[in-house]
Amino acid sequence: MINYKVKATCEAAGMRYPCYFSGGDGCTSYWTSGCIRYDHGGGSCYSTNQVLSANMCGSTNPPQCQSLDDTFVYMPGIWSDDSAWGVDYETQSHGLPGANYNNKYALCADFDNCASSPCTHGTCTDGVGSYTCSCENGWKGTDCDQDINECTSSHCVHGTCTDGLASYTCSCENGWEGTNCDQDVDDCSSSPCAHGTCKDGYTNYTCSCENGWEGMNCDQEVDECASNPCWLGGTCLDQVDGYSCVCPQDKTGKNCETGITFCSSRF
Repeated sequence: MINYKVKATCEAAGMRYPCYFSGGDGCTSYWTSGCIRYDHGGGSCYSTNQVLSANMCGSTNPPQCQSLDDTFVYMPGIWSDDSAWGVDYETQSHGLPGANYNNKYALCADFDNCASSPCTHGTCTDGVGSYTCSCENGWKGTDCDQDINECTSSHCVHGTCTDGLASYTCSCENGWEGTNCDQDVDDCSSSPCAHGTCKDGYTNYTCSCENGWEGMNCDQEVDECASNPCWLGGTCLDQVDGYSCVCPQDKTGKNCETGITFCSSRF
């Protein structure tokens, strides 16, 4: 039970290894950068075994705590052969050099890996030497700290996408509407053709006008008198889809095109 084997055993189990001292202020002896500092909350440099013995057995004397029987803790530099430091409950002894013992227990630590709240936008599940995060909607990554860009899927068919938190918004091009800008705007919905039939198009419409009406919206009456149909002195009266002529006394016909012959009477 030498130090590097204690270390390797803990790591193989997915756990970490504490150093001999528990880690109060100024406790630097028998310490390396890879150790876990088991802090008992005090300022004295108690050994890790003393702290565990007090917590598990109510005594700070490790050999009197059966739970620590045959355990060896990582203690670099105390012996030249790199032995770990051990406890034997049966013989009520401690400070045992690990190089003299085999098939004992390595003192490893499995701390709450979620204690530091590593999942920025998610729920943490503790594991042996690790943790996993279940991310909230809109977040991804090992620590749920990466915003998902909802616009990468090209939701906006005919528009510009703006990413949001677990959402997106589309600014539609002219002539399109809907959450994903995939619905053609019905330009005839407002009934723009006053006297005609509307045909929807992309971003526009066309009107087929009824007889007697013209203009983009079929809202301008056709002036049937513009061609001066009442020739030879008649007066034209415009009507919807038609006209009428008021002829002089010597003319008749739809367009005043027929002359009237007046005959005198004899008695």
